[in-house]
Amino acid sequence: MAAELVNSLGYEQAFFQCDNLTVTNVMQPRAAAASHFKLETAKDRFTNYCSNLRSWDLIHTPRACNFIAHNVAKWARLTNTVGSINPMTLETNILDDYVEWSHDNG
Repeated sequence: MAAELVNSLGYEQAFFQCDNLTVTNVMQPRAAAASHFKLETAKDRFTNYCSNLRSWDLIHTPRACNFIAHNVAKWARLTNTVGSINPMTLETNILDDYVEWSHDNG
């Protein structure tokens, strides 16, 4: 989870982006009253990590504007990769911010 990584690196401030509008609405700091049963555990974990930060925010960024994050996540799921990923080990087309990567075209 990004918030966990930010904490482990000792940052005091963070700006998170998410391409899922429901997740963004439930987890952003000014959405304290928003709830979603399937997201409660993740929200608790996320806000717990964010409580260690001096300031943070979460905004919705459409997937079409952030293919790199989506492509790396898709590749990681496909290859069962967890933890830190060295970008030098990824195929170049996974890091294309303008095209959605798929295993078939990679």
